[in-house]
Order: sequence, then C-alpha cells, then structure tokens
Amino acid sequence: MSGFTNVEKWYCCLNPAEFAATQVCAANAGPITYFVAKVLFDATFLLAFEGSSTPRKTVYIENWGLTLGSFPPDDPEAIEVYFLNPVIWDEINGYLDVHGTSCDDECKIRTFTG
Repeated sequence: MSGFTNVEKWYCCLNPAEFAATQVCAANAGPITYFVAKVLFDATFLLAFEGSSTPRKTVYIENWGLTLGSFPPDDPEAIEVYFLNPVIWDEINGYLDVHGTSCDDECKIRTFTG
C-alpha cells in the first residue's frame, strides 16, 4: 500500500500513546461519521503516556488533521469532538482492514531493514 500516508512504513513504529490514539481514531473514522469524542481521545492519550502528554498530543492533532469542533453542530448540548480527515483516515483504515491492529514484525525504521 502506498499513498498519502504510507501507513505500512510507520504504523508499527508508533510509540504507545500515538499507537493507542491511532487505533481510537481509526475505530471512529467512517463510513458515516468522521469524528472522535474529545474526552475519549484525551483519555486515551493520558492513559497511554506517563507525565504530561500535552505537547505530543498537540503534535499528533496537527500532523493527522484533527479539527476541534462539536457534534451535533449548533446544538447547545453538543459534545466536543475532533473531526477526522477522511482522506487520511480512510487510508489508515484500509491498511488496518488488511493487516489488523497488532504488529508482529519489528519496526523496519528502527531495525534499518527494507
């Protein structure tokens, strides 16, 4: 698989917090809705990372096109959500549909293998 995100090259190399966040976002991406509840995303990052996860979470949000908003829009009882870019998350889910969420192989970037 190759394309916008090159999932096969980095997925198994993610650190635990980013790995968990990716799985949570992917599970909430499509086919009808593309958002994850902010409280769920924040809790996932907090549980998977010791210490302050704020800088890494901010980088993750920026890199993967998460946009803070609310759902349903214009509803006084709406919940805060991160909207997920379908282009990115459809490709990630395509990879996960074929390969699953676990990583049996070593990270090729860390082991310097092709």
